Amino acid sequence: MIVTGGTGGHIYPALALADVMKRQHPDLDILFVGTKKRMEHTVIPNAGYAFKGLALVIPNGNIFHKIIAGCSLVLAYLQMLLFFCFHHYDLIIGFGNYIEVPVLKAALLFKIPYALHEQNSIAGKANIMCAARADAIFTSYPMDKNTFNNDHVYYVGNPRASVAARQKQVVSRFHFTKDYPIVTIVMGSLGSETINQLLLSCIELFKNNSVNYLIVTGSNGYPLFKDMVSRYDNIDIQESVDGILAFASSDLVVSRAGASTCAELLALNKPSLLIPSPYVPLDHQTKNAQAIADCGACVIVKEKDLSAQSLNQQINKLINNKEQLEKMKQAARALAKENAAYDIVKWCDKVMGYEK
Repeated sequence: MIVTGGTGGHIYPALALADVMKRQHPDLDILFVGTKKRMEHTVIPNAGYAFKGLALVIPNGNIFHKIIAGCSLVLAYLQMLLFFCFHHYDLIIGFGNYIEVPVLKAALLFKIPYALHEQNSIAGKANIMCAARADAIFTSYPMDKNTFNNDHVYYVGNPRASVAARQKQVVSRFHFTKDYPIVTIVMGSLGSETINQLLLSCIELFKNNSVNYLIVTGSNGYPLFKDMVSRYDNIDIQESVDGILAFASSDLVVSRAGASTCAELLALNKPSLLIPSPYVPLDHQTKNAQAIADCGACVIVKEKDLSAQSLNQQINKLINNKEQLEKMKQAARALAKENAAYDIVKWCDKVMGYEK
């Protein structure tokens, strides 16, 4: 059983691990558990996996809303107790988010072993809550074992990196006709309203540069750019793309610093200009980016410090400095954990009896 959901940062690493498990053990039955109303309830079945949805409410908002969320967690816990009475699982892996709490607490009563994966450089509350009784905790960044109150903490990386590493040589020129270096600018599946507004002003600056720009607006931002699509030879505006393909094809990536994005950039050995989202809990994107910047693989820019002119200057400064780009590539290669999914599967094999 794999418990995940809420955002792509939790879901796609879980799917990456499941894919590796299925390739190595085609007879393995895998069930995903998440919520009924967030993106996992469509993304996971579309990926071909069985899915069980729980009616959970996000514990945000006023005190009344938090009481409702607490009640939904209790009901989910009781639901999972009943579920485990009739269904046996050899192992459960939780990928963070509050969804895992009622599932793993119920699993304890049935003595089902479980492991956790932490995608970010700062441990999330759900993983901390479930850490003490975990049989293993896998992290994407080096972490102090005291963070989790558990001696079985292993720094293996993000399983999404294993997917990215397999596609290093897959390259697309997209709609570009000139052989300029490619800069991909992407701020997640929904996009960023702030950055999209900035990019509208940047386009007049970009069109005069000897650079190809792939601008991925996200579903919410695409209507802003509709009139500009196909207007410029060196600017390709897309609502969405295969993120790994776009990164693999780029000479420089400008993006947020979500856990999966960072793992993919490192596995693909891509230099990056990271703009951490200031709207995430615990400011973990800044911490993710800082861990990469400390090794020399990225440059960090704060959203509040950006203007159209400064973003254009930052990109030009990097894309025209081949020596620095090469150093950033080497730094990313040194930090990448391309075998993350395979290392986790090895541990799972021991627990489930595949490895004697």
